[in-house]
Amino acid sequence: MVKAFTKNVIIKKIKTIKNVSNKIAPTKCVICNGPTSFYHYGISSCNGCKQFFRRIVVTGKVYKCKSLPGKCNLSDNKRCKYCRFVKCIEMGMEPLFIKNETKLVGPKVNNMKISNMLNYCEQLKLQKFNVYKNLPIFKNETLLRTIKQLCALENKFKTIRESSYDPGVLLCADINFLLQKKSILSGVDNFKKPSNWPIETKTFKHHIFTCTQEEYQEERKNYKFQHKLWKAYDMSLILDYIKTIPFFNKLNKEEQKELYMSTGIAVNVLVNCYYAVENKQPYISYPDGFCPIRLFEKPHPLEIDVNVNSLKPFFRLELKQEEFCLLKILLFLSGSFTSFTENSLEIIRLEKEYYSTILLNYLQLKYGEVKGATRFTEITMLVQSIFMYVDKVKQLHLLLYMARKRLKREASFNFNKPILDIYSM
Repeated sequence: MVKAFTKNVIIKKIKTIKNVSNKIAPTKCVICNGPTSFYHYGISSCNGCKQFFRRIVVTGKVYKCKSLPGKCNLSDNKRCKYCRFVKCIEMGMEPLFIKNETKLVGPKVNNMKISNMLNYCEQLKLQKFNVYKNLPIFKNETLLRTIKQLCALENKFKTIRESSYDPGVLLCADINFLLQKKSILSGVDNFKKPSNWPIETKTFKHHIFTCTQEEYQEERKNYKFQHKLWKAYDMSLILDYIKTIPFFNKLNKEEQKELYMSTGIAVNVLVNCYYAVENKQPYISYPDGFCPIRLFEKPHPLEIDVNVNSLKPFFRLELKQEEFCLLKILLFLSGSFTSFTENSLEIIRLEKEYYSTILLNYLQLKYGEVKGATRFTEITMLVQSIFMYVDKVKQLHLLLYMARKRLKREASFNFNKPILDIYSM
């Protein structure tokens, strides 16, 4: 586990990362995919979407979607204002930021209208997921037993992840072989946390994407990488995790492989973000002290997106372990399973309904019917956000591969680790 930090140290780190973020601007609006170089109201967005969002919140005007599904294409010139506003909320635009702009706009802002819009935003979240309102209600024993089992499994996953466990040659094994191997989670008592963790991450002056071969070799003279190969290590553990979930064994081997390849990186994004927030880190870090964002003095914008900006919705929600465990299962069930049989797709549908119901019932039991339903929609909205970051993670992996190839370092796209074939999907 990464060492604990005082509040002042955390604030200092956040300010450092923000300074880097301000110098290296984003390139794409997450609402309309248009070009941008700014962050507005908490997310990367263009000025048009910023003004659109602000105008609706300030005026209190409510729109309706003209299409039945309510999922209009926002890349078209004729944008549905309802769907555009909903996506602003989904992607993390925060209406409260507008309420705090009084110094800039003074009396022009009608605080009553904004307060009404804050309530409207909560209603939108409920309405967006009203498909769940007719889900069954489980008895408390079933609900708590399921959650207890998932939390116990997650504790095993975390213990091994933070231990000296080294898959070794297994990382070079074929995925089909790994699917047949017994899950390592059954041997959790065999591993202990190394006493020399955390190990400080070395920072290089010259970025691997832009440095010359001479600069690369000079900086790495006598340098030995002391951290785990976390990409391959985590993906191996995630595969071992899903093998312990009962519905996974109802699928044939090809379907099991497709489920892992379709959702594994998304689950990895969730794991990285959740444990970074739990450890009060302002960026993604690993149990042995490795922090990817600290590898280079001037990180690439994509590195900032993947390792820093991905944490924003998790800091906002502050997921509890029970919520995290259920969301983890729901991510496994949210992939694109194009080769599944009808019977297997029905298994996925029923399992997704089951775990969604468990999550909703648990939250309503804990927070009350309305607040629980609101919390449920906020958590399930993370699924879309996480899969958006999956694309960024894959892009970053590709850039790293191309950089190593340019510098004539020995490397295949999967870095000779078949478990990383998932990055080519």
